This record gives sequence, C-alpha cells and structure tokens, in this order.
Amino acid sequence: MATSSIYTASETVGLYGTGSSGGTYFEWFIFYDSATAPATPTGGSWSFTTNTGTAPSGWLSSPPPSPTNLVWVSIAVVDSRSTSSLTWSTPGLMTGSGLPVLTGAGVPSAGTGLNTQLYLNTSTTPQSLYNKQSGTWVQVTGNSLYARSGANTDITSLTGITGAVSTVDYVGFDTSYATTIAAGQLGWNGNNNLALGMFGGNVVQHIGEDVFFYVKASATITKGQLCMYTGAVGGSGVLTAAPTNGVINGQYVMGIAAENIANNGFGLIQWFGTLRNVNTNTFAEGDILYYNSAVSGGLTNVFPASGPIVTVAAVAKSGTGSGILQIRVAVTQRITAGSGLTISQTVSSTALGIDSTVATLTGTQTLTNKTINAANNTITNIPNASLVYDSVNINSVDFTLGNVQLVGPDWILPSYAGNAGKVLTVNPSASDVQWNVVSGTGTVTSVDVSGGTTGLTTTGGPIVTAGTITLGGTLALTNGGTGATTASGARGTLGLGSAAVLNAGVAGGVATLDGGGTVPVSQLPAAVLGALKYQGTWDANANSPTLASSVGTQGYYYVVSVAGSTNLNGITDWKIGDWAIYNGTAWQKIDNTDAVTSVNGYTGTVVLGYADVGAPSTSGTNATGTWNIDILGNAGTVTNGVYTNGSYANPSWITSLATTKLSGTVTNAQLQNSSVTLGTTTVALGATSLSLGGLTTLDASGDVTFTATSAVQMPKGTTAERPTGVSGKLRFNTTTSEFEGYNGTTWSSVGGSAISNDTSTATDLYPAFLSATTGTATNIYTSNAKLLYRPSTGELKVTAPIAANGIVLNADSVTSNYTIATGTNGFSVGPLTVASGVTLTVASGQRHIVI
Repeated sequence: MATSSIYTASETVGLYGTGSSGGTYFEWFIFYDSATAPATPTGGSWSFTTNTGTAPSGWLSSPPPSPTNLVWVSIAVVDSRSTSSLTWSTPGLMTGSGLPVLTGAGVPSAGTGLNTQLYLNTSTTPQSLYNKQSGTWVQVTGNSLYARSGANTDITSLTGITGAVSTVDYVGFDTSYATTIAAGQLGWNGNNNLALGMFGGNVVQHIGEDVFFYVKASATITKGQLCMYTGAVGGSGVLTAAPTNGVINGQYVMGIAAENIANNGFGLIQWFGTLRNVNTNTFAEGDILYYNSAVSGGLTNVFPASGPIVTVAAVAKSGTGSGILQIRVAVTQRITAGSGLTISQTVSSTALGIDSTVATLTGTQTLTNKTINAANNTITNIPNASLVYDSVNINSVDFTLGNVQLVGPDWILPSYAGNAGKVLTVNPSASDVQWNVVSGTGTVTSVDVSGGTTGLTTTGGPIVTAGTITLGGTLALTNGGTGATTASGARGTLGLGSAAVLNAGVAGGVATLDGGGTVPVSQLPAAVLGALKYQGTWDANANSPTLASSVGTQGYYYVVSVAGSTNLNGITDWKIGDWAIYNGTAWQKIDNTDAVTSVNGYTGTVVLGYADVGAPSTSGTNATGTWNIDILGNAGTVTNGVYTNGSYANPSWITSLATTKLSGTVTNAQLQNSSVTLGTTTVALGATSLSLGGLTTLDASGDVTFTATSAVQMPKGTTAERPTGVSGKLRFNTTTSEFEGYNGTTWSSVGGSAISNDTSTATDLYPAFLSATTGTATNIYTSNAKLLYRPSTGELKVTAPIAANGIVLNADSVTSNYTIATGTNGFSVGPLTVASGVTLTVASGQRHIVI
C-alpha cells in the first residue's frame, strides 16, 4: 500500500502542522486484529476541540497490545479545513516496526517508505519482498527468507532452490489441483493423473500413460497428422519426421503429432497414450483408425485392402478441435507376393490376407473370415478333406486348388473327382449341395399334343420318329384369349366397341365422360370453348349473381337488368341491356345502350323546328337569351362572341378580341382574368396577381415603392441552386436559413455573420461583445489588449481580474497536462489532486502554490 500526500507543505514540521498554511492536517493510523485482510474501513471522526478521534467500527486508534492474529493498518488524512467524511486507505499488514507493509507493481523508488518498512512487489510471480535499510530498499532473498522447521503448512510457494533436495520420503501432490501444467512443471492435473509439462509448453505428458518421440520436422507437421520416420540429425540422436506420404513400409510409422511443428523445428510425436483436442469429427466414437496411404498424414476407419496394415488409434471422442484419440501404433505384416509363406498351424487372425502367387499350406488348416484376393494363387499339398473353413472368400478367377477337398456352406460346388454321371442336389439337411445318383430308366416311343378345352387345335401328331406338330384354332376368352381372329372381332368379344380403350381421352382417340355424364372441358376444342353461352341476367348494382374480375368461363355472358357500378376488370359503367362477357382472361362489355331510340319524343327520321326546342324565331324581335348572331353595319362583325371586324363599341357580350384587332392606346381599359401578349412576354392578369411569363429584366426609371403593409417574397433556394453571381443580387438561402447577396466576388450573409467554434488558433484574439442579451444585436464590440483570449489553450488574459462577488473559484483536481511556463507563476486553493496519468509541470525558477 503506497501512500502520498497531496499537499505541498512538509509533514516533518509536526504531527498537527504549524497552522501557517491556514489549517491543521495530519495522517491518522488505525489498527485491526484479523487473520485475513479486512475490508477498507468507512466512517470515523476526529475532534480538533478535544484532539481525540473515534475510529471506525472494529478498528483501534493504537496497535493492539496482545494481538492473536495479523495486525492490519489503514491511514486517513484528517484536515481541520474540511468537514467531509474521512477517506481510508486499503488495509495493509503492519510490521514489527509498527509501519504498514507497502505494496505496488514494480521495484519501490528511493523516496517511498521509511527505514525498517517492508514493501511487496506484486508484479512478479511469486511476489518479491523488500526491506528499507538506511534509506535503501533491499530485496529479501536467500538466507534472509527461509521456511520454518516442521510441517510448514503455511508455505504456498517456494522458489529459488538451486541445490539438491535430498532424503525425501515422498512428494504429495494436491489431487484437487486442476490448473493447466506449464512447461517444466510436474503436478496433478484435471485428468486425475501426474503430468509433466513438456518442452515448448504445448504438450503435457501423463506419467506412465503417454510415450513420445522427440523429433525434428523435415516438413511442416500439423497436430493430429500421422507421421513417419525420415532420418536422423547427425550424431545428436534426434530422429527426423514428416507426415506419412504414399505407400511405405508400415514399420516407418511413428505415431500422431501431439503439436504443430514447423519445418526444421522440434516437437513431439505421440506413439502411445491419450491425445486431446484434435479433429475427429469425420469419425464415430469407437472407430478403429488405420494408416491412410491415399492422404498425406491421413487416417481412415476402413481396414486397408492393400498396402501396409498399421493400426494407429481408437476414437474416444468425436469432435471438431475437441476430439480425443487413444493411440497405440501396431504394424501387422501382410502376406505379399513371393513370400513363399508356409502355414502349418491353425490360422484364425482376422488380419491375415493371402496375396502371394504361391502359398503352401501343410497339414490340417482352419481359415476363419479370410479373403484370398490376388489372381494366380495356388494352394497345394493339402490332403483331401483336410482344409476346414468358415466364411472364406476367393476373389479371383484364376485361383487354383491342387489336390484339395473344400467342405463348407460357402463353396459353390463340391469336388468333381469320382462323381461322374451324378446329379448335384441339396443334401437332406439343406446345409450344402452334394452329388447324387439319379435312379430309373426307360424309352420314349411317341410324342403328341392336345389343345384340350382351350379352343386350340394341333395337327401332325403323334410323332413316333420325327416330325412337326402344328398349333391352330382360336384361344377361347375363358382361357385368356379373345375368341376372335380379327381386331374388330376381338373388340366385340371383349365389349370394347369400335375403338380400343387405350385410345380414350388422347389425341386421335375418343372423348370420355365425367361423373355428370358430360365431356370434360379439357377434352373440348378451343372453338367450342369460345362460343357464347347465355347465363341469365345480372344486377350490376348489387352484383347478383356475384361476378369477380378475371374469374369466369370463356364464352359465358350476362345481360344487365339493373344498372350499377360494380368493377369488373376496370369496367364500372353498366347500363340496362349491356352484356358482361368473359373472354377467358377478363370481363368485357358489349355496350347496347349507345344507340339513339328517340329525339324530343319523335322516332324515325326527325326534323326539329325552333318551336320544338324552345328557340326564338329566326326573324322578329322576340329573341331572348344569348345567341350567336351576325350583326351587320357600323358595329362591326362579331362571330361566336369574338370581335373579328370593324370598330370596338364596348358591347358587353364581346368576350375576347382577336390578337390583330388591338393596337394603339387602350384608354381606361379593364383587363382582368385574361392575358395580353406584349412582344414575346405573356402578361397574365388575375384579380389579385400579375404574372410576367419569361420576363428576365424589369427596368424602373424611378424609385420603386411598395405601399402595402404585407411583405415582398424574395427568390429562394439551396446553396447548390445559387444562380450565376451578379453584383446586387439578393436571395434567401434555404440551406443556411439566411438572406444572402452577391457582393461582386462571393455570396455572403445579409444582416448577420456566420458563427464557428474556434479551438485551434494559437494567437491572441479579441473577444467580441454584443449590445443586447436577447433578440437581435445592433452593435458588436471587441476588446483591446487588456482582454485577450487564446482558443488553442483556453487562456484568458486580463490586466486586473475583479471578483465582484468576492469569490474566485478553481477545480479541486488537475485533469489535463499543463505547464506553468517561464515568466508565470500559479496558485490553487486546495485540496488539489493531480489525476492519474496527468502531468503538472512548473518551469525552472517559477512557482506553484497550493493554499
């Protein structure tokens, strides 16, 4: 526990200080008797009136006179100027000198602690102990740190032993210890066995259970690969190894890599024992794995039919990266061609295969579950009936048995020897076949054939020497025939009519009938399906019967009986008499209501007079209403309400003027809700608006005055929509929400200035002040050299700061690096804490005072 004061005043002037700093402070030590470290204390108080204190609950203000356990100490700074609660340090062990044991990460510095005090370095494993002697920290090692005699049950770690440990009866290991064993460590592990951490730290050997080869890799090796011997490293005795590759002598197989080994690196190959954390996901638990000559470093759960027979391991756990193999490398010799093997004993091993071109078997032999694979094999010199077998397969067309009697259920034929003229039959127990003599003899004198009741006849029989019997007639229906000699006759006999059943419902055949006695729609031609078929009337208002868009039968149609607006494929105008007809895809309408049935009550050829329609006579003075009338004379010509000729006399019925008939000055004109073309510009005149289409320039020789109390709307748009800049242009920028104008060089804000936050300028700037605290400021003022601000550091320079309220504040901690530069001094009101990792630098010759 390292402690330090946050005050600049020295504590050596007295326990209670001198008061010259404006207050009194000291470090208060309290003590606790406990076998284990207590929690950091809280609470407690000190009275500067009586100079006495009340320690936190369970703690003492002085060391216990007769402790029964370890003594722990905690420290708090007591300050007469602060009324806040006390903050206690983490408890530390008290030494015989009465000082607490300091702790920290790293070697203690010279300025830390007092003489005779102890310091525990927590950054080493195990932790190291230091004692301060005459101002120097000395590490306690060697003879200075030793175990007590006896059981020493309190020793949890012991290092640094360089000599021999002798006369040890036994070493007892903690069988509950389950931490991974590191390289060079010997201990009990989580697999309930004694383990040794092997070189490199990747492999743990289970003593008495695992066997390894220490090798140098002649090629890159991956953990879990099957490896083979490839040579040796000079006279060092270290073997070289690589993943198995191709067909090799099985004796070269060493085992499975227990770790990854780089090319030319050193590592371990496991020959026997348990290997964990390998990929076995392609195998099932319980599988026996063999050397796989087809894959480099590979394994297979299929017994090899050829090549070396190397049994490597059993799968104890299947998994990806978490599999477990029980390794036991065993090589089985395969009998190969030219071996000249002589077998003179009982053969029962399932691993034996006979592949040689010559194999001599002598004596009585027993072959169990054997396969003889190769061609041109010869088994000779075995007495008859002396080869006993069970499930023996001979997979060769060229296998020769010389002087051999084979007896058993799996052979196809017994020996031919001595069985001439016999017949091969199943034996009485139905367990094999055997040669038997067929009894009985006789002579055939004639052959004849009869048709019986089948309807068939024969001619040419009987035959006594040689001849031909001819079959004729008609096979009767009851005997599976048709009873006829022609196709039509056969159909009649079978009741099939004039067409075969196989032609029903197919192209070129005949149509069938459905359950209702009608031809299915699928067998009707398209021409029939498209014919109209009346379905009745339809109420288009109530949609009765119910019809739906794109749903119906081609050719079906309804006649509208009640008009309505039901939507059928977008058609909603349905009148009485209309047809709704389905075309196979959608509904369509045949409109039967467009024809004129009568005019003004007349039918046939109708000619109407003015009286029939309520019109005035074509002559006289009884015309009323508005009519298109040609008026001749000085009034000019008006056709259809449009003045086309003559002079304008302001008749109220003229609704427009031809464009060529208006010239000169129009006096007291009232043009409203119309338009006039002036040159190429169209002037639109509304009741309250004037639109000048296409107008780009409007010249006014005098001042332009707006007398209304409303407002003028300026052109507006985004920054990207700015027009080409011309001096004097004004607009409202919707991107910045400001009015802006073009000053001949750039667009700039009108009536304000953009504000930005400056944190990088390293020179002194003049702060700005406004003439108002709310609304819009009419004036902006700037300071002079008596008040300056530097954005990059946040420094504010002022000739004479005045605290109008009598209070100057500073934070109680320094949270960022700061340098009191040459030419400046500083002061702070404490307590003041410099945050962890923060540096407060005072230039040489300058001062910083904490009061």
